[in-house]
Amino acid sequence: MERRNEAIGIGKGNIAIILVMILLLSNIIYKTYEIYFPNTFNGFSFNLVERTSDYLSKQLVTRSVPLLSYTLDTQETMNHQNDSIEKSPYNKLLSLAVPLLGYTIEGDTNHYATVVELEPKIETMVNQEKSNIEDTEIEEENIETIQEDVSYTNQSVENQMPTSYVYTLDQLKDFNFLINNIYTVDSKIYMTQKDFEVENWLNQDMSVDFTEDKPKILIYHSHSQEAFIDSREGVMDDTVVGLGTLLTEILETEYNVNVMHHKGIYDMVDGRLDRSRAYGLAAVPVSKILEENPSIEVVIDLHRDGVPDHVHLVTEIDGKQTAKIMFFNGISRRMVNGEMVENTYLPNPYVKDNMALSLQMQLKSAELYPGFTRKVYLKGDRYNMHLSPKALLIEVGAQNNTVEEARNAMEPLAQIIYETFSPTN
Repeated sequence: MERRNEAIGIGKGNIAIILVMILLLSNIIYKTYEIYFPNTFNGFSFNLVERTSDYLSKQLVTRSVPLLSYTLDTQETMNHQNDSIEKSPYNKLLSLAVPLLGYTIEGDTNHYATVVELEPKIETMVNQEKSNIEDTEIEEENIETIQEDVSYTNQSVENQMPTSYVYTLDQLKDFNFLINNIYTVDSKIYMTQKDFEVENWLNQDMSVDFTEDKPKILIYHSHSQEAFIDSREGVMDDTVVGLGTLLTEILETEYNVNVMHHKGIYDMVDGRLDRSRAYGLAAVPVSKILEENPSIEVVIDLHRDGVPDHVHLVTEIDGKQTAKIMFFNGISRRMVNGEMVENTYLPNPYVKDNMALSLQMQLKSAELYPGFTRKVYLKGDRYNMHLSPKALLIEVGAQNNTVEEARNAMEPLAQIIYETFSPTN
Protein backbone atom coordinates (compact mmCIF):
# COMPACT_ATOMS: atom_id res chain seq x y z
CA MET A 1 0.00 0.00 0.00
CA GLU A 2 2.83 2.41 0.92
CA ARG A 3 4.57 1.74 -2.39
CA ARG A 4 1.28 2.33 -4.20
CA ASN A 5 0.74 5.65 -2.41
CA GLU A 6 4.34 6.59 -3.10
CA ALA A 7 3.87 5.77 -6.77
CA ILE A 8 0.69 7.85 -6.89
CA GLY A 9 2.54 10.75 -5.24
CA ILE A 10 5.37 10.51 -7.73
CA GLY A 11 2.87 10.35 -10.55
CA LYS A 12 1.14 13.52 -9.36
CA GLY A 13 4.49 15.24 -9.03
CA ASN A 14 5.43 14.27 -12.57
CA ILE A 15 2.10 15.55 -13.85
CA ALA A 16 2.68 18.89 -12.08
CA ILE A 17 6.16 19.15 -13.59
CA ILE A 18 4.82 18.35 -17.05
CA LEU A 19 2.09 21.02 -16.68
CA VAL A 20 4.67 23.61 -15.60
CA MET A 21 6.91 22.68 -18.53
CA ILE A 22 3.96 22.99 -20.93
CA LEU A 23 3.10 26.38 -19.45
CA LEU A 24 6.69 27.61 -19.74
CA LEU A 25 7.02 26.24 -23.28
CA SER A 26 3.78 27.99 -24.25
CA ASN A 27 5.14 31.18 -22.76
CA ILE A 28 8.37 30.87 -24.76
CA ILE A 29 6.41 30.27 -27.97
CA TYR A 30 4.16 33.26 -27.23
CA LYS A 31 7.14 35.53 -26.50
CA THR A 32 8.91 34.41 -29.67
CA TYR A 33 5.81 35.09 -31.76
CA GLU A 34 5.42 38.49 -30.07
CA ILE A 35 8.98 39.46 -31.02
CA TYR A 36 8.54 38.72 -34.73
CA PHE A 37 4.88 39.74 -35.01
CA PRO A 38 4.30 42.56 -32.49
CA ASN A 39 0.86 44.09 -31.86
CA THR A 40 -0.86 41.14 -33.53
CA PHE A 41 -3.26 40.51 -30.65
CA ASN A 42 -5.49 43.09 -29.00
CA GLY A 43 -8.30 43.10 -26.48
CA PHE A 44 -8.68 42.44 -22.76
CA SER A 45 -8.12 38.69 -22.97
CA PHE A 46 -4.85 39.05 -24.84
CA ASN A 47 -3.70 41.83 -22.46
CA LEU A 48 -4.31 39.44 -19.58
CA VAL A 49 -2.33 36.74 -21.35
CA GLU A 50 0.50 39.20 -22.01
CA ARG A 51 0.67 40.30 -18.36
CA THR A 52 0.63 36.68 -17.20
CA SER A 53 3.40 35.90 -19.66
CA ASP A 54 5.51 38.83 -18.45
CA TYR A 55 5.08 37.73 -14.84
CA LEU A 56 6.04 34.13 -15.60
CA SER A 57 9.10 35.25 -17.55
CA LYS A 58 10.28 37.46 -14.71
CA GLN A 59 9.71 34.75 -12.09
CA LEU A 60 11.54 32.17 -14.20
CA VAL A 61 14.60 34.37 -14.67
CA THR A 62 14.80 35.87 -11.17
CA ARG A 63 14.31 32.56 -9.40
CA SER A 64 16.92 30.92 -11.60
CA VAL A 65 19.40 33.73 -10.87
CA PRO A 66 18.48 35.13 -7.39
CA LEU A 67 20.65 38.24 -7.67
CA LEU A 68 18.58 39.42 -10.63
CA SER A 69 15.50 39.79 -8.44
CA TYR A 70 17.09 42.61 -6.46
CA THR A 71 18.66 44.13 -9.57
CA LEU A 72 15.44 44.16 -11.60
CA ASP A 73 13.33 45.52 -8.74
CA THR A 74 15.87 48.29 -8.09
CA GLN A 75 16.09 49.15 -11.79
CA GLU A 76 12.30 49.24 -12.07
CA THR A 77 12.11 51.70 -9.16
CA MET A 78 14.86 53.89 -10.64
CA ASN A 79 13.17 53.90 -14.04
CA HIS A 80 9.92 54.99 -12.44
CA GLN A 81 11.69 57.83 -10.62
CA ASN A 82 13.51 58.91 -13.77
CA ASP A 83 10.28 58.90 -15.76
CA SER A 84 8.65 61.12 -13.12
CA ILE A 85 11.55 63.58 -13.23
CA GLU A 86 11.66 63.69 -17.04
CA LYS A 87 7.92 64.35 -17.25
CA SER A 88 8.06 67.21 -14.74
CA PRO A 89 7.53 70.56 -16.54
CA TYR A 90 9.54 72.26 -13.79
CA ASN A 91 12.49 69.99 -14.44
CA LYS A 92 12.37 70.61 -18.21
CA LEU A 93 12.11 74.37 -17.82
CA LEU A 94 14.65 74.87 -15.06
CA SER A 95 17.18 72.38 -16.40
CA LEU A 96 17.35 74.44 -19.60
CA ALA A 97 17.87 77.66 -17.65
CA VAL A 98 20.28 76.23 -15.07
CA PRO A 99 21.90 73.10 -16.54
CA LEU A 100 23.75 72.25 -13.32
CA LEU A 101 20.54 71.83 -11.36
CA GLY A 102 17.92 69.14 -11.66
CA TYR A 103 14.63 69.87 -9.96
CA THR A 104 12.13 67.42 -8.53
CA ILE A 105 8.81 67.91 -6.85
CA GLU A 106 8.38 66.07 -3.58
CA GLY A 107 5.07 64.62 -2.51
CA ASP A 108 3.79 64.90 1.03
CA THR A 109 5.47 62.46 3.37
CA ASN A 110 3.57 60.20 5.69
CA HIS A 111 4.83 62.19 8.62
CA TYR A 112 4.60 65.85 7.69
CA ALA A 113 2.15 68.10 5.90
CA THR A 114 4.72 70.82 5.38
CA VAL A 115 4.97 73.16 2.43
CA VAL A 116 6.88 71.24 -0.23
CA GLU A 117 9.33 73.22 -2.30
CA LEU A 118 11.65 72.79 -5.23
CA GLU A 119 14.94 71.29 -4.18
CA PRO A 120 18.25 71.43 -6.06
CA LYS A 121 19.79 68.15 -7.01
CA ILE A 122 23.24 67.86 -8.61
CA GLU A 123 23.07 65.75 -11.78
CA THR A 124 24.46 62.36 -10.80
CA MET A 125 24.65 61.03 -14.36
CA VAL A 126 27.44 63.41 -15.35
CA ASN A 127 30.94 61.99 -15.24
CA GLN A 128 32.43 62.96 -11.87
CA GLU A 129 35.85 63.77 -13.31
CA LYS A 130 34.45 66.06 -15.99
CA SER A 131 32.11 67.96 -13.68
CA ASN A 132 33.92 68.33 -10.39
CA ILE A 133 31.46 70.16 -8.18
CA GLU A 134 34.26 71.92 -6.32
CA ASP A 135 35.24 73.66 -9.56
CA THR A 136 31.75 75.04 -10.03
CA GLU A 137 31.56 78.71 -9.09
CA ILE A 138 28.24 80.33 -8.30
CA GLU A 139 28.17 84.11 -8.26
CA GLU A 140 27.05 85.59 -4.96
CA GLU A 141 24.37 87.76 -6.52
CA ASN A 142 22.73 84.68 -8.04
CA ILE A 143 22.70 82.64 -4.85
CA GLU A 144 18.91 83.00 -4.54
CA THR A 145 18.48 80.79 -7.60
CA ILE A 146 19.68 77.86 -5.50
CA GLN A 147 16.69 76.60 -3.57
CA GLU A 148 17.06 74.78 -0.30
CA ASP A 149 14.72 72.06 0.85
CA VAL A 150 12.41 73.72 3.35
CA SER A 151 10.09 70.83 4.05
CA TYR A 152 12.05 70.65 7.24
CA THR A 153 11.37 67.50 9.15
CA ASN A 154 10.61 64.24 7.36
CA GLN A 155 11.03 61.96 10.35
CA SER A 156 8.07 60.93 12.51
CA VAL A 157 7.29 63.16 15.48
CA GLU A 158 7.63 60.23 17.85
CA ASN A 159 11.29 59.90 16.83
CA GLN A 160 11.93 63.56 17.63
CA MET A 161 11.19 63.39 21.35
CA PRO A 162 14.04 62.81 23.83
CA THR A 163 13.60 59.87 26.18
CA SER A 164 15.80 61.38 28.86
CA TYR A 165 16.72 64.86 30.07
CA VAL A 166 19.58 64.09 32.46
CA TYR A 167 22.90 63.26 30.85
CA THR A 168 26.44 62.29 31.83
CA LEU A 169 29.51 63.02 29.73
CA ASP A 170 29.96 59.32 29.00
CA GLN A 171 26.40 59.15 27.70
CA LEU A 172 26.89 62.19 25.50
CA LYS A 173 30.01 60.62 24.02
CA ASP A 174 28.04 57.51 23.08
CA PHE A 175 26.75 57.65 19.51
CA ASN A 176 23.63 55.56 20.10
CA PHE A 177 22.67 57.63 23.11
CA LEU A 178 23.04 60.83 21.08
CA ILE A 179 20.77 59.56 18.33
CA ASN A 180 18.16 58.32 20.79
CA ASN A 181 18.11 61.39 23.02
CA ILE A 182 19.70 64.45 21.45
CA TYR A 183 19.49 64.33 17.66
CA THR A 184 17.07 63.48 14.88
CA VAL A 185 18.92 62.82 11.60
CA ASP A 186 17.02 63.58 8.41
CA SER A 187 16.47 60.53 6.21
CA LYS A 188 18.38 62.09 3.28
CA ILE A 189 21.66 62.14 5.19
CA TYR A 190 23.49 59.98 7.68
CA MET A 191 25.87 60.73 10.55
CA THR A 192 28.64 58.71 12.17
CA GLN A 193 30.40 58.80 15.53
CA LYS A 194 33.20 60.99 14.16
CA ASP A 195 30.70 63.70 13.19
CA PHE A 196 29.94 64.43 16.84
CA GLU A 197 32.82 66.16 18.61
CA VAL A 198 30.81 66.36 21.80
CA GLU A 199 33.62 66.99 24.26
CA ASN A 200 35.01 69.86 22.16
CA TRP A 201 31.53 71.29 21.66
CA LEU A 202 30.78 71.26 25.38
CA ASN A 203 34.03 73.08 26.13
CA GLN A 204 33.53 75.71 23.44
CA ASP A 205 33.12 79.20 24.88
CA MET A 206 29.76 80.67 23.87
CA SER A 207 29.87 83.68 26.16
CA VAL A 208 28.68 87.05 24.87
CA ASP A 209 29.24 90.37 26.63
CA PHE A 210 25.69 91.66 27.06
CA THR A 211 26.82 94.72 29.03
CA GLU A 212 27.75 96.65 25.89
CA ASP A 213 25.17 99.15 24.67
CA LYS A 214 25.28 97.73 21.17
CA PRO A 215 23.18 95.10 19.37
CA LYS A 216 24.28 91.61 20.37
CA ILE A 217 21.46 89.47 19.03
CA LEU A 218 19.70 89.64 15.66
CA ILE A 219 16.29 88.00 15.26
CA TYR A 220 14.82 87.59 11.78
CA HIS A 221 12.41 85.32 9.90
CA SER A 222 13.11 83.64 6.56
CA HIS A 223 9.46 82.51 6.61
CA SER A 224 7.63 85.49 8.03
CA GLN A 225 4.18 84.19 7.04
CA GLU A 226 4.32 81.11 9.26
CA ALA A 227 1.29 81.30 11.53
CA PHE A 228 -0.74 79.19 13.96
CA ILE A 229 -4.09 77.45 14.12
CA ASP A 230 -5.98 80.48 15.44
CA SER A 231 -3.90 83.24 13.85
CA ARG A 232 -5.94 86.12 12.48
CA GLU A 233 -5.40 86.62 8.77
CA GLY A 234 -3.21 89.61 8.00
CA VAL A 235 -2.24 90.17 11.66
CA MET A 236 1.56 90.07 11.89
CA ASP A 237 1.50 89.70 15.69
CA ASP A 238 -0.13 86.28 15.21
CA THR A 239 2.79 84.99 13.12
CA VAL A 240 6.39 84.12 13.93
CA VAL A 241 7.18 87.82 13.46
CA GLY A 242 4.99 88.54 16.49
CA LEU A 243 6.95 85.91 18.41
CA GLY A 244 10.17 87.68 17.44
CA THR A 245 8.79 90.96 18.73
CA LEU A 246 7.84 89.38 22.07
CA LEU A 247 11.18 87.57 22.41
CA THR A 248 12.97 90.86 21.73
CA GLU A 249 10.95 92.63 24.44
CA ILE A 250 11.63 89.93 27.03
CA LEU A 251 15.38 89.84 26.35
CA GLU A 252 15.62 93.62 26.51
CA THR A 253 13.39 94.29 29.54
CA GLU A 254 14.16 91.26 31.71
CA TYR A 255 17.77 90.53 30.77
CA ASN A 256 19.07 93.90 29.52
CA VAL A 257 20.21 92.38 26.23
CA ASN A 258 20.41 94.68 23.22
CA VAL A 259 18.45 92.96 20.44
CA MET A 260 17.75 93.93 16.84
CA HIS A 261 14.57 92.49 15.31
CA HIS A 262 14.52 92.44 11.52
CA LYS A 263 10.99 92.07 10.10
CA GLY A 264 11.85 91.72 6.42
CA ILE A 265 9.51 89.53 4.34
CA TYR A 266 11.18 86.97 2.07
CA ASP A 267 8.50 84.34 1.52
CA MET A 268 6.03 86.53 -0.41
CA VAL A 269 6.63 87.12 -4.13
CA ASP A 270 4.25 89.30 -6.14
CA GLY A 271 1.71 89.08 -3.35
CA ARG A 272 1.79 85.29 -3.17
CA LEU A 273 3.32 82.88 -0.69
CA ASP A 274 6.55 81.52 -2.20
CA ARG A 275 9.23 80.04 0.02
CA SER A 276 11.29 78.51 -2.78
CA ARG A 277 13.93 81.28 -2.60
CA ALA A 278 13.32 82.65 0.88
CA TYR A 279 16.72 81.71 2.30
CA GLY A 280 18.59 83.17 -0.65
CA LEU A 281 16.52 86.35 -0.56
CA ALA A 282 17.04 86.75 3.19
CA ALA A 283 20.79 86.14 3.08
CA VAL A 284 21.70 89.42 1.37
CA PRO A 285 19.92 91.91 3.68
CA VAL A 286 20.80 89.91 6.80
CA SER A 287 24.46 89.87 5.74
CA LYS A 288 24.28 93.63 5.25
CA ILE A 289 22.85 94.08 8.75
CA LEU A 290 25.70 92.03 10.20
CA GLU A 291 28.24 94.03 8.22
CA GLU A 292 26.78 97.31 9.46
CA ASN A 293 26.52 96.03 13.04
CA PRO A 294 29.70 94.08 13.81
CA SER A 295 28.72 93.93 17.48
CA ILE A 296 26.03 91.33 16.67
CA GLU A 297 27.21 87.85 17.64
CA VAL A 298 24.04 85.77 17.83
CA VAL A 299 21.80 85.35 14.77
CA ILE A 300 18.40 83.70 15.29
CA ASP A 301 16.07 82.68 12.47
CA LEU A 302 12.73 82.10 14.23
CA HIS A 303 10.27 79.68 12.62
CA ARG A 304 7.42 77.33 13.37
CA ASP A 305 7.30 73.75 12.08
CA GLY A 306 4.68 71.88 10.07
CA VAL A 307 3.36 68.54 11.34
CA PRO A 308 0.44 66.17 10.68
CA ASP A 309 -2.92 67.54 11.75
CA HIS A 310 -3.27 65.14 14.68
CA VAL A 311 0.02 66.23 16.30
CA HIS A 312 -0.01 68.85 19.06
CA LEU A 313 3.47 69.89 20.22
CA VAL A 314 2.73 71.20 23.70
CA THR A 315 4.02 70.93 27.26
CA GLU A 316 3.20 72.69 30.52
CA ILE A 317 5.56 75.30 31.96
CA ASP A 318 4.62 77.33 35.05
CA GLY A 319 1.04 76.16 34.69
CA LYS A 320 0.77 77.38 31.08
CA GLN A 321 0.22 75.35 27.94
CA THR A 322 3.44 76.00 26.02
CA ALA A 323 4.48 75.09 22.49
CA LYS A 324 7.55 72.88 22.31
CA ILE A 325 10.59 74.19 20.51
CA MET A 326 13.24 72.55 18.36
CA PHE A 327 16.77 73.59 17.46
CA PHE A 328 17.64 72.92 13.83
CA ASN A 329 21.03 72.49 12.14
CA GLY A 330 21.85 72.70 8.44
CA ILE A 331 25.11 70.79 8.09
CA SER A 332 25.87 71.66 4.43
CA ARG A 333 26.52 68.09 3.39
CA ARG A 334 24.92 65.84 0.80
CA MET A 335 24.91 62.22 -0.26
CA VAL A 336 26.97 61.27 -3.33
CA ASN A 337 27.35 57.64 -4.34
CA GLY A 338 26.39 56.52 -0.85
CA GLU A 339 28.86 58.81 0.91
CA MET A 340 28.40 62.12 2.72
CA VAL A 341 30.43 64.95 1.16
CA GLU A 342 30.66 68.68 1.72
CA ASN A 343 27.99 70.72 -0.01
CA THR A 344 30.37 72.95 -1.98
CA TYR A 345 27.67 74.95 -3.75
CA LEU A 346 26.13 75.98 -0.40
CA PRO A 347 29.12 75.88 1.96
CA ASN A 348 29.04 76.61 5.67
CA PRO A 349 32.40 77.14 7.39
CA TYR A 350 30.66 77.29 10.77
CA VAL A 351 29.01 73.86 10.87
CA LYS A 352 30.95 72.73 13.95
CA ASP A 353 30.33 76.02 15.72
CA ASN A 354 26.61 75.80 14.92
CA MET A 355 26.51 72.22 16.18
CA ALA A 356 28.31 73.17 19.38
CA LEU A 357 25.81 75.95 20.00
CA SER A 358 22.69 73.87 19.39
CA LEU A 359 24.04 71.15 21.70
CA GLN A 360 24.70 73.64 24.49
CA MET A 361 21.25 75.17 23.97
CA GLN A 362 19.66 71.72 24.07
CA LEU A 363 21.41 70.82 27.32
CA LYS A 364 20.53 74.16 28.91
CA SER A 365 16.90 73.58 27.92
CA ALA A 366 16.95 70.12 29.50
CA GLU A 367 18.43 71.60 32.66
CA LEU A 368 15.93 74.46 33.01
CA TYR A 369 12.78 73.07 31.36
CA PRO A 370 12.78 69.28 30.85
CA GLY A 371 10.37 68.35 28.08
CA PHE A 372 10.37 71.80 26.49
CA THR A 373 12.47 70.81 23.47
CA ARG A 374 12.26 68.18 20.79
CA LYS A 375 15.53 66.62 19.64
CA VAL A 376 17.93 68.74 17.59
CA TYR A 377 17.13 68.18 13.92
CA LEU A 378 20.00 67.70 11.43
CA LYS A 379 19.44 68.28 7.71
CA GLY A 380 21.73 68.51 4.69
CA ASP A 381 21.35 72.09 3.43
CA ARG A 382 22.72 75.12 5.27
CA TYR A 383 19.66 77.36 5.90
CA ASN A 384 21.75 80.55 6.20
CA MET A 385 23.60 79.18 9.21
CA HIS A 386 26.79 80.19 7.44
CA LEU A 387 26.07 83.80 8.41
CA SER A 388 27.49 83.41 11.92
CA PRO A 389 29.32 80.92 14.15
CA LYS A 390 26.51 81.56 16.64
CA ALA A 391 23.64 81.09 14.18
CA LEU A 392 20.46 79.41 15.39
CA LEU A 393 17.36 78.21 13.59
CA ILE A 394 14.59 77.65 16.12
CA GLU A 395 11.21 76.05 15.45
CA VAL A 396 8.47 77.20 17.84
CA GLY A 397 5.63 74.70 17.86
CA ALA A 398 3.80 73.98 14.61
CA GLN A 399 0.73 75.00 12.66
CA ASN A 400 -1.51 73.11 15.12
CA ASN A 401 -0.44 75.20 18.11
CA THR A 402 -2.36 78.26 19.20
CA VAL A 403 -0.86 81.72 19.18
CA GLU A 404 -1.00 81.75 22.98
CA GLU A 405 0.92 78.46 23.25
CA ALA A 406 3.60 79.81 20.93
CA ARG A 407 3.85 83.10 22.82
CA ASN A 408 4.10 81.22 26.13
CA ALA A 409 7.29 79.62 24.78
CA MET A 410 9.10 82.96 24.56
CA GLU A 411 9.72 83.37 28.31
CA PRO A 412 11.55 80.04 28.76
CA LEU A 413 13.31 80.47 25.41
CA ALA A 414 14.60 83.89 26.46
CA GLN A 415 16.01 82.44 29.67
CA ILE A 416 17.70 79.60 27.79
CA ILE A 417 19.26 82.07 25.36
CA TYR A 418 20.48 84.36 28.11
CA GLU A 419 21.94 81.63 30.29
CA THR A 420 23.65 79.88 27.36
CA PHE A 421 25.49 83.05 26.33
CA SER A 422 25.93 84.68 29.73
CA PRO A 423 29.58 84.52 30.89
CA THR A 424 28.45 83.83 34.48
CA ASN A 425 26.65 80.58 33.56
